[in-house]
Amino acid sequence: MAKNKIKFNKYDSKSNYIRAKNNEEVDNATFSVVRTKTSNKNENNNKTGDVKDLYISDTKLTDVYNSRKPNGMKTSVSVGGLPAGTEVSTLTNKSLGEVIDMILFRQTTPTIKTQPSFSVSYSHVDYLVGSTFPTVSNGNIIVNKGAYQIEIDGKLIDRGVVSNGFDRIEEVTYTPSNRVTVSGTNKIVVKVRLKSGPTPTDSDGNPYTSTSPQIPYNGGVLSKTITLYPYYDWFATGKKITSENDQQIDITKRFPLVKLGYVRSLGIEDKEVMLDMGGGDIDNRQTIKVPGRITNCKTYVSGTWKDYAFNELYIQTFEIINGRNYYVYTMRKEVYTDGPVGGSRLKFKVNA
Repeated sequence: MAKNKIKFNKYDSKSNYIRAKNNEEVDNATFSVVRTKTSNKNENNNKTGDVKDLYISDTKLTDVYNSRKPNGMKTSVSVGGLPAGTEVSTLTNKSLGEVIDMILFRQTTPTIKTQPSFSVSYSHVDYLVGSTFPTVSNGNIIVNKGAYQIEIDGKLIDRGVVSNGFDRIEEVTYTPSNRVTVSGTNKIVVKVRLKSGPTPTDSDGNPYTSTSPQIPYNGGVLSKTITLYPYYDWFATGKKITSENDQQIDITKRFPLVKLGYVRSLGIEDKEVMLDMGGGDIDNRQTIKVPGRITNCKTYVSGTWKDYAFNELYIQTFEIINGRNYYVYTMRKEVYTDGPVGGSRLKFKVNA
C-alpha cells in the first residue's frame, strides 16, 4: 500500500470511481488501482479485469465527516473500535482521520478501581468499665484516595486518584456522650468529608466524565462506626490461660490474689474463662473474684474437661470493686482439714 493512503475496496473500475467522485464521495482525491497479474491492459483506462484495491490520498483525512444520516440515528453493528449504537452526532464535526482512528483503535475509558474511603486510627478498643475513652481528632483520620484504572493494549493501568484526600471532620458522635465506658453499648460514629477529585482521561488522552458512577468525584461525606468493648477486671490466686494447651503452672505452689487482666465484654454476656488455680492452705485459701456469677465449671483431667463440684468446694460472698458488685468465691475451710490443697486447671462461665 502506498504511504499515507486510505484503502477502499468498493470501486471495481475507474468508471465507478468517477461515479463516486461525481457524488462527492471522494472529490478530487488521487485515484489509483492495482490489477491482478493476469491483466495487461492500461490499469487506469481498462474497463475489464479484476481491480483489487483502490487508494485515496490522505489529503482528505483532515476534511470534516458529514453524514447523510439524520442526528439521532445509531449504527446497527460494531465496526472495529466503533461500537454498535454509536450516534451520528458522535461522529459529526470529526475529521475523516479521527473517524478512521475510532474504527482502527478502540477507545477505552477509565473505571474506578477502588472507591475513596477512610479509617480511624484508634489506640485500642477495649476499655475498663468506668474509664473514659479518648476523643477522635484529625490526626486519627487515614484516607484512601481511591484509584482509577484503564485498559490499554489489554492491560489494566492505574490512571490516578479518585479523590484529592481529606477535607475535614464533619461530625463525631460518642455513645455515651460523656465518653465514660459502660457495661452496655459504647461506640463512636465519625463522619468525614473528602475532597473532590481530578478529571481522568480516556485512552486518547481526552477528559472523561460520567454520571453513573460520578466521574470526576465530587467529594462527599463518609461515615465510620468504631465499636468499643467494655471489660471488668477479675482476680484469682492463679494464672489466666487462653487454651487447655497452655503450659500449666505448678499447681502445688501457692499464688497471691492478683488481677488477671480482663475478658472482653465480661459482665455483658456469658463469657468463658480458663484459669490455672494455684495451691492453697487454711491461711491462703484459693480465691476467685469476678463481676458475675460463675456457672458450668469444669476441670481438665487427663486431657478431658470434666464436671467440677465448684459449689461444693467454694463458698460465695460479695464485694464492691470500682462500683461494681463482684462475686467472691473462696475455697471452704474444711477442704484444708488434712493440710494444703493443690490447685487445678478450671474452665467456667461468668454471667452478668
